[in-house]
Amino acid sequence: REAAVKSMVLLKNEGVLPLSSDLKVVAVVGPWADAKAELMGSWTGDGRAEDVTSVFAALREAFGPKTRLVLAPALPEAAAAAREADAVVAVVGEDATMSGEASSRSELGLPPGQLELLQAVKAAGKPFAVVLLTGRPLAVPWLAENAPGLLLAWQPGTEGGRAVADVLLGKENPGGKLPATFPRSV
Repeated sequence: REAAVKSMVLLKNEGVLPLSSDLKVVAVVGPWADAKAELMGSWTGDGRAEDVTSVFAALREAFGPKTRLVLAPALPEAAAAAREADAVVAVVGEDATMSGEASSRSELGLPPGQLELLQAVKAAGKPFAVVLLTGRPLAVPWLAENAPGLLLAWQPGTEGGRAVADVLLGKENPGGKLPATFPRSV
């Protein structure tokens, strides 16, 4: 958990982070909001997906019973959840098999459907932060220009969900620096 926090990079914060512990409803959206394997990536060593706490589960733990968390991984549900929430956390990026050895891609953007989900979240007009899970730099110019909060979590491992929650709620400061340049386009 400590190593995960130290590896994360806060790429952008326009006053949305840290999330207030007094929020009544938080929507946790995106395809990896409740994922486990995606937090471990393709180089897992002894890690097992069943030992991972997802970002959604970790945020539910961190906020406690006074805040209602709504899980909405797909676009129509995410848009509706964002409209009803006080704040939104969007968890997007590559799936665990997209980076690592023998996993070349011809496109370095977000996988299909994720940008549209993020655009729907923005259209809801609520404060939102994006958690980006990836094993490599991605071309994400829309995120750089439009997300008020952007946390690069990489593939943070079995305690990655809790580390993300710690950072988003201000219990920990991310300590990572960018070891590579993120391209503006392919």
